[in-house]
Amino acid sequence: MSPRTLILKTIGLFGLWILLSGKLDAFHLSIGFFGAALIAWINTEPQHLDEPPLPLARLVLYLPWLFWEVVKSSLNITKIILDPKLPINPRLVQYPTNLGSNTAVVLLGNSITLTPGTVTIEVSSSKLVIHALDDESSNELESRSMEQKIAEVFHSRGQT
Repeated sequence: MSPRTLILKTIGLFGLWILLSGKLDAFHLSIGFFGAALIAWINTEPQHLDEPPLPLARLVLYLPWLFWEVVKSSLNITKIILDPKLPINPRLVQYPTNLGSNTAVVLLGNSITLTPGTVTIEVSSSKLVIHALDDESSNELESRSMEQKIAEVFHSRGQT
């Protein structure tokens, strides 16, 4: 564990604590600092030998694309909610993936869950089980565009 990584994570988490709590008295600042340090320490472990480092620059470029997907899905879900017929067609989708990296698969599962209308229920290294609320959400999964974007982030194979 790198001391620099631990310090940077602690500072980042402590800054977030201050921002979200809005409490600047000694008690809350000390609780926030010790909590941030503990969380940083628990979540800072040596890099696994089989996992490459997270490509932060390419990940930052992925986030605007993900944001746009969340907006489009939100509009679709809003349309469904406002429709008096409530045109849903819920289903479980078996989603095989060939991303190769556990980190990439976790990012895919989290990205799918962040997108309204879909929830990742189960994750393994080669398959996800996803609940899709309607046909459009299911079709978006079948297009595999999200997996292709994540494959670009990690320079991995992905499904084509």
